Amino acid sequence: MRAILTVLAILCASTPLFEARAQGSDDVCSSLLVPAIQQVGLEPVMSAGVLGCTYDGSAWSMRTVMDTQPGANPRVLDERGVHIQSLIDTMGMDAVFTNTLRFDRSTSTIYTVGAGGNINSSSIANEGLGAGPNWLNNYRSLYTNAMEVYLINSSAENPELVQYMEWFMARRDVTLQAMSGGMNPMSETAFLSNWGFQQFPWFWQMADPIAIGSFVEEVLQTTSTDSEDSTAGEQNDGSSLALSPSEIIAQPGDVVLVEIEFPRLQGIHSVAFMVYGERMWVNNLPMAYVDTEGSFACSEGHAGDIVPPDQRALDVLTTPDYPPTFLELEIDPSARPGDRLSLCVEMIGFSLDQEVFAWNARIDIEVAG
Repeated sequence: MRAILTVLAILCASTPLFEARAQGSDDVCSSLLVPAIQQVGLEPVMSAGVLGCTYDGSAWSMRTVMDTQPGANPRVLDERGVHIQSLIDTMGMDAVFTNTLRFDRSTSTIYTVGAGGNINSSSIANEGLGAGPNWLNNYRSLYTNAMEVYLINSSAENPELVQYMEWFMARRDVTLQAMSGGMNPMSETAFLSNWGFQQFPWFWQMADPIAIGSFVEEVLQTTSTDSEDSTAGEQNDGSSLALSPSEIIAQPGDVVLVEIEFPRLQGIHSVAFMVYGERMWVNNLPMAYVDTEGSFACSEGHAGDIVPPDQRALDVLTTPDYPPTFLELEIDPSARPGDRLSLCVEMIGFSLDQEVFAWNARIDIEVAG
């Protein structure tokens, strides 16, 4: 494990060697990235795609920017995928990026502004898709600023594009974070920077039909299925948090199990979880997850939380059995028949530094005689 990551870090520092090659036995995907992904316990088929790697049935290889050109990839996107790709093409040539760089996917050409306002063009068709050429670092800060402006101006009209970008960055950064866990700090910084950790992806990376296709299958189709399940009368509508069963009758001293139902946390890095059980003990969770007063977990919003959610959120990839999917609750033996005891659960999800959702669910447990 450490040997693989050390090799990765050394190659990161040596740009000519680490520039991704499209084919060959020394391909960066087959020889380095995919083995490292496997070593940290991730599935390459899920994680390697956002780093530019593809599997042809016998070997992994790094795709090139040319592979994103129209008609270059045999994978056919459905209508939703084509729409997202068209939004990326429009964004890539938008005027807001004039002073940083613009990208024409049809020719794999980058356009930049040179001395005297002259437009310079550079073909990157043969560059590896996962990590751009080193000279692009000169444009990173300007690109970030322009992207923020573009998203502020257009995110309301293009929610699918924003959702796709969040998914792409979350999948990429979770993978990179796991892969860099065994590196020394200096090597880790170089490795993460080389692969764009916590940075906006370049236009051509976002336009990759394989990544777009994965997003459509994993997120948009799941959302559609959840919607269909909702119309069929499912208890949880698939868009938030629910507790099951919704009605519980128990006696003092009983131990009851409550399932926590929530959608797939696709694209979510971390979650702040909190539970409150009125006159109950939560036997299967650490006290750090328990709200002893009920003033936080039982109320929507968290402006008054003693510890802000982003500070108590835990990584969903590296924290075992988190967030929990059930509660083992022991009813206080002193509870009286007829009492109705509140049970509240709160989950707040984050992608990078942005809060994505804040869910609350509540049921009452009736104490029987």
